[in-house]
Amino acid sequence: MTVQELHTTGLLFACVCDQETEEVMRLVPVQNYDLKYEGIVGGIKEAIKYLKSNRSPRILIIDLSQSDLPINDIASLSEVCEPGVEVIAIGTRNDVGIFRELVKLGIRDYLVKPLTTTHIIRSIENIVLRNKVTQTTSSFSKFGKIVSFIGTHGGAGVTTLAVNCAWLMSEKHSRRISLIDPDLQLGTISQFLDLEISASLQEILEAPERIDDSLIDRFMTQYSPHLMVMCGQTSLEESQTINPEVFDPIIQSMLGNFHYTIFDLPRSFSNGINLHILGNSNIIVLVTDLSIVGLKDSHRYLEIFKRHRTTDQQVFIIVNKQGEYHAGEIEMEDFEKALNHKIDLVIPFNSHQPLQALTKGIPFVSQETSSALTDSLIQLTDKIMGRETTPKTSIKKLFNLFSFKK
Repeated sequence: MTVQELHTTGLLFACVCDQETEEVMRLVPVQNYDLKYEGIVGGIKEAIKYLKSNRSPRILIIDLSQSDLPINDIASLSEVCEPGVEVIAIGTRNDVGIFRELVKLGIRDYLVKPLTTTHIIRSIENIVLRNKVTQTTSSFSKFGKIVSFIGTHGGAGVTTLAVNCAWLMSEKHSRRISLIDPDLQLGTISQFLDLEISASLQEILEAPERIDDSLIDRFMTQYSPHLMVMCGQTSLEESQTINPEVFDPIIQSMLGNFHYTIFDLPRSFSNGINLHILGNSNIIVLVTDLSIVGLKDSHRYLEIFKRHRTTDQQVFIIVNKQGEYHAGEIEMEDFEKALNHKIDLVIPFNSHQPLQALTKGIPFVSQETSSALTDSLIQLTDKIMGRETTPKTSIKKLFNLFSFKK
């Protein structure tokens, strides 16, 4: 199954609290706007549950009438909506203050019940016509993020971390994830997931004039409902002359269709691809160990990141396989002092778990749910997703602003 077969770009989905409103929704001629209608009776919590296991629609109508904490519920909804979703909220309170607060949160429109088909048509037209003119969508579900994993030296465990973080984000948090291996000669993501790649990323990169969402879709392999993979393999003897800018349309497509796109980058900077992808990354995960080589190369990488850093870009330094060598590892405090940068997370060495999972072609976190290694990967995933620093206090301040209950 492909991305296109799963994507519901032409769907208007409504989750409303009463049968009367649902019947009005069914009378709206959505086909006039290249849409089809699906709806259920239920509140915003039912909408969140639906979106955790289904692709997001183009337009989502949610009923806040029975919501005790609407701002909190909307924040939860934004976490499961895919980038580019347009949201219309409906409720029972006719208050301009409510409308303004919802707009700040990215809601495109707020309609007061009881609804008429005229109200709904006008709101749909505003969305469809505006998008055609401006080619933009609302800020409710923001564009996705690019996360690049890269290691200081061979054997650092970059692919292991990238694959398992991708699985956790897709399976445990219901995020849409794309996992990309741009190393066409020595990339190993397909082995880690036991995937037989039917088409090569090389073919996309060699025809930049043909790159669009449809072509990219054809070259992605579905690993699970929320996880898609793009990779390939070429001969070790085949020379590569790829323009790094060819990745731009790929990145743009990913930003508009996935919550997170994870790149498993090789260590070579000779062809400019790494620098280009790193420059477009929201988050960089640098994987090292506590060796003298790891320290030296971590310093070199950080210098590169500084020179090519973009606004608001985050860099996480991860010490992997701590304890693999009983002697010779630099003390953590000395490592941080020499590097002049704090270590964000330490992942303990496990002599058998990752290798056994690789042999089976499965992410080890999918089976080993209670181990120090799995706990560390969960922490890393939380860091990438910003779950540790979610500003819940600002949401709480809005809880008492309004209530949609009668």
